[in-house]
Amino acid sequence: MLTAGGFVDFFNLVTSSAELYDQNTGTWSNSAALNSARRFHTATQLQTGKVLVAGGSTALNSAELWIPGPNPIDDARFFVRQQYLDFLSREPDQDGWDYWTLQISSCPEGDRACVTARRIAVSNAIFFEPEFQESGGYVYRVYKAAFGLNPTFAQFQPDRAQVVGGANLEQSKIDFVADFVQRQPFLELYPRSQTAAQFVDQLLASIMQHSSLNLTQLRSDLISLYDGTDQGRAAILRRIVDNRDFIDAEYNPSFVFTEYFGYLRRGPDPGGYTFWLNQVNRFPLRDIGVQHALVCSFITSFEYQLRFGIVVEHSNFECPQ
Repeated sequence: MLTAGGFVDFFNLVTSSAELYDQNTGTWSNSAALNSARRFHTATQLQTGKVLVAGGSTALNSAELWIPGPNPIDDARFFVRQQYLDFLSREPDQDGWDYWTLQISSCPEGDRACVTARRIAVSNAIFFEPEFQESGGYVYRVYKAAFGLNPTFAQFQPDRAQVVGGANLEQSKIDFVADFVQRQPFLELYPRSQTAAQFVDQLLASIMQHSSLNLTQLRSDLISLYDGTDQGRAAILRRIVDNRDFIDAEYNPSFVFTEYFGYLRRGPDPGGYTFWLNQVNRFPLRDIGVQHALVCSFITSFEYQLRFGIVVEHSNFECPQ
């Protein structure tokens, strides 16, 4: 909440000072002052987060734009850290944080086009690099292989937090899928009473239906992994999830889906998801150009910028067309 201008004391002294109130912490903080001292003026917040201040008994025929200060997400170091938090579910390691920050901050001063391009490239790299594909991407593929459905944001977030890059990544992947095959929704769809052949055939049929991928050439090898235990069923699911053909088949859907999860912290609206998936599918797999266009659309959206501040400095006009 913004409080700006008005009377200072009983002597009718008019001020140009401004303060912001944080409802979450219950605290006030000083902010950028108005250009003119005003009282009885109007203040209208614009869609960009800036405030149009107009009139007042001491500045009747004037108006100004009050800008509360830069949005934190426009700071290179803040931006890079947020990519780690949103997509890798961890704090950045110092070397990685410094490296990616430098990619952005090394742009010539005032070169907004360079900064925009570097921000897009850095954010896309976080998704593209193996760490995300082996953690967040892995969790997504487990859901898709098992159920033929994308996970909801509420399902994905706690599960994704269990599979984080680092020295324990491989063990966390093993533990996650071992737990996953014991969950009630999985057991309702794949009861333990199934034979190895029934279990494998049902999984392969689901993948054929929902991912348009025929993996029947793996059938014999998958059946051989079953030892009559949940661990055997987990090994079968893991083998499918890590299969290169399945990874490729789900790369574009997982890319679009996790853009919503990472940037907007919510599931996609169906129309938006379908639109962007169709756009990505028009290009070769892992096409950097179309990925950059999609990343740009998210990080220049009002919804993304308003996660971090009330000032919106970017729009989709900055994005590759």
